[in-house]
Amino acid sequence: MTYGFVTKVAMTPAHVTDAAALRSVCPDSGMVFADKAYCTKQAQQALKAKGCVSGVIKKNNMTGKDFRRDKWLTRVRMPYEGICSLFQKRARYRTIKKVQYQGFMEAIAINLKRWIKLEFELLPTVQGSLCPISPN
Repeated sequence: MTYGFVTKVAMTPAHVTDAAALRSVCPDSGMVFADKAYCTKQAQQALKAKGCVSGVIKKNNMTGKDFRRDKWLTRVRMPYEGICSLFQKRARYRTIKKVQYQGFMEAIAINLKRWIKLEFELLPTVQGSLCPISPN
């Protein structure tokens, strides 16, 4: 999450909700930051089964809604929402196998672009210009 790399990708048919598909992309531990689509009981059970802490923003009509916590969660999630927007919204192909291939290739392309951008950000600078080789 620190660098914004895509680590898991799962494509499901249209009749499967995002909360139901959480099991296939949920990490083995840590905190999962997600939007209101994942505040269902099924998604919360999937998080507990994997040993994750819920960082899900609750809907306004839910009991236990904490606006201060949700505001903090939104600030933490916000920089990474842009990565999700890079994926195609429509499937180019018809079979689930081909759609999964499309999602996997998009994730590779996003990670490569992100890696190149990070490499240039982390390179040392000498007199305002990029220096690919360390002076030492």
